[in-house]
Amino acid sequence: MPRAALARCACLGGSSSPRAAPSPPDLASPPPPPPPSWPADVAREAEAFASSRRFIVRSPRGGSRSTRAARAPRVLTLLTWNTQLMPGPFPGQAGTSRFVSRRAEAIAERVATLAASATLDVVAFQEVWRARDAERLGVALAASGFPHAHVPEPKCGLALFSAARFPIVRADFRPFAHRAGPEGRFLEKGAQVVLLEDAEADEADDAKYVAVANAHLQSDFWGDCSKTRARQIPVVRDALEEAVAWASAREKPSGGGPGGGEGAAGPSTLAVAVGDFNVAAASREFYDAMRLMAGGGGGGGGGGGGAGTRACKKTQRTPAPGFVDVAPRDERGRLDAATFPTGRYRGRMRRRVGGGVEEGVGRGNFGGCFGGCFSFGSRGEGYAAATPRTRLDYVLRRVAPDETAEDASGRSRAVALAEGLGRTDDGEPLSDHAPVFAQLARR
Repeated sequence: MPRAALARCACLGGSSSPRAAPSPPDLASPPPPPPPSWPADVAREAEAFASSRRFIVRSPRGGSRSTRAARAPRVLTLLTWNTQLMPGPFPGQAGTSRFVSRRAEAIAERVATLAASATLDVVAFQEVWRARDAERLGVALAASGFPHAHVPEPKCGLALFSAARFPIVRADFRPFAHRAGPEGRFLEKGAQVVLLEDAEADEADDAKYVAVANAHLQSDFWGDCSKTRARQIPVVRDALEEAVAWASAREKPSGGGPGGGEGAAGPSTLAVAVGDFNVAAASREFYDAMRLMAGGGGGGGGGGGGAGTRACKKTQRTPAPGFVDVAPRDERGRLDAATFPTGRYRGRMRRRVGGGVEEGVGRGNFGGCFGGCFSFGSRGEGYAAATPRTRLDYVLRRVAPDETAEDASGRSRAVALAEGLGRTDDGEPLSDHAPVFAQLARR
C-alpha cells in the first residue's frame, strides 16, 4: 500500500497512533436537560439482550454446557452504525449542513446514553465525514466512559471509540487502492483496524486482546461495483490478521510473529470485522465475500450489493469457516433483520423561475437540481421512514484456531435497533441504516 495514501488518512493530529477522545464539558457548566425516555427503554432492551439469554459454550469433548453453570464468559459488546453524516443534495448525501449537524447531535446523545446505561464496550461508526461531527461524537462518548478513540481524517469517514477497560494498543488505517465512481475520487474509503487490550483480563481469560476492523466498502450508486468490493475485502482481512498476529507476538514472543500466519493467532485474540460492506445478505456476492474473508477466492464478484442475486446452488449457501456472520435479529426477535434502507432523505429544493423562486422542487435529493436548481433549504427536510429490504451491515466474527464455526456462531448474537436507537422521539429515522448491537462471548 503506498505510504502517501496511508499518511493522508492518519489519525487527526498528524499521527497514526491512537489518541484520547476529547475531554467532557466543564462540570461547572449547567447540566444538560434530562434525556427523553426512549434511550432508557432502548438501554433496558440492550441490557436484557446482553444478560438474560444463555450462551451455549462447547466443551472440548464435544458436549455443551450452560455458561450459568460454569464460569461466566467474558463478553464483548459493540455497536456498529452507518450514520450518513454527509451534507449535500446528491445520492448518498443527506441534506443541509445544519440538518446533518442536528442529526449528529441526536446520534451522539442516543449512543452516549446507551453507552452509559447498558453494557457496551466498542462503538464503530461509518460515514462520519466531518471533523466537527467526529468531535461531537467523541465528547459525548468520553463523558459516558469511552475515553479511547481512533478517528482517521474526515474523508475516510470512520470513527471508533472504546470503553475505559479497553485501551487502544495499536491502530491503523488501510485505504482501498481499488475504488470507483465519484466516491473513489473525492473520498478515501478503507479499513480501520484497532487492537484493544482488556485491562481487566486475568490469566484464566482466553481473550486478552480484541481486534476490530471497521470498514465501509464501495457502494453501488455508480453501477454494479461488486468487482471493486471483491478487491477491497482482502484488505480488510489482511489488516485484521496482521493485528491478530501482532497481538500473538506481543503476548507470546516465542510463538511466532507478525508473519506467523494462522498458527500464530492463538486463542488469546477475539477478531471481528464490522461495518457497511454494501453486500446484500444471502446473495451470491455475500458467499463470495465470506470466502474472500476466509482467504479463498471468490466467484467473480457477481451480483450487486444493492439488490443482491440469490444463490442458486446449494454449495454457495455454505460460507467458508474463516468467519461467521453474526446475523442480527430485529427488535421483535425475527432472525436476519434487514438494515437498509430504514429511511430516505427528503428535502425541499429551490430554483429560479422567471423573476421568482419556486419552492418544493424535487421530492428527494438530486432529481430537482437539474434545470436551474441553485440551493436547497432545511425547511421541511428530513427522513421519510422506509421498510428495510436487505442487510448491508455486518458483524463478522473470526473463527479462532481452537474453535469450530459452530462454536463461534453459538457464542455470538446481534440485534438491529432500527425502531429505538435509530429513530428520533417522533419516530423519524436518524440515518438510512439501522444500528446493530452485538454481543460476542470471548471463550
